[in-house]
Amino acid sequence: MKCFYHHDKDAVGVCSNCFKAMCENEATELNGKLLCTNCKAVIMAKLQAQASQMQPASARQQQPQGQKKESGGVGSLIKMIVPRDPNLQIKNEDLPLLIVPIFFGGVIGGLFASVPFINLLFFITVPFGVGLSLVFLKAEEKFRYAISGIDALKIGAACGVVIALVGSLGLFVWQIFLAQAAFEFFSKTAQAISYQEADIIMKIAGFDKDLAIELIILRLFAMLASYPIVGALSGKFFASKMR
Repeated sequence: MKCFYHHDKDAVGVCSNCFKAMCENEATELNGKLLCTNCKAVIMAKLQAQASQMQPASARQQQPQGQKKESGGVGSLIKMIVPRDPNLQIKNEDLPLLIVPIFFGGVIGGLFASVPFINLLFFITVPFGVGLSLVFLKAEEKFRYAISGIDALKIGAACGVVIALVGSLGLFVWQIFLAQAAFEFFSKTAQAISYQEADIIMKIAGFDKDLAIELIILRLFAMLASYPIVGALSGKFFASKMR
């Protein structure tokens, strides 16, 4: 019998809660019962919640000294994406199980990265795509444990590759249908600059009216070289905020 979580490892027992086969790395014990790490984390969370409810209302409402009440807005959004919990157990996940979240975040981030001028803000669009991958993981209840550092690097780097590919394809589409019109509009609006300067600015932004294949390939390789690095660093950062 193979482990439910690690298909390449033999099972050493069955979880007494979910009855899934588990290998030696997944098997753990709580109050004399054999449990998988997922079920143990869920049971521990329920026990902590019950203990908290048994406390007097005044004790629950009392705020630790020196700790400020968290405000809404960006802080709440970040907490939703990366819920900081030092009690979460770190668990490695098989990369094939993360393909859908990576693809989801990569496509959305890539659509933003494909917009001319916005594509220059890759230090924002790439972390945005990686963050969406983590939101997807949260929706799939993967945050019953903390993502390990190596998994965070894999998720971020792979998401960066998808963003680069989708972004490059989107920029190519923009260039086919709107590059010439955008160049003429920009040239008429910015009359203080020369024709050559306008052409350079538009090409840097992603509007190549001449559709130079060399520039398209160069931009693709530049994105494939930089986006995975930024994505890996973003994934590492988000994962560290969970612990």
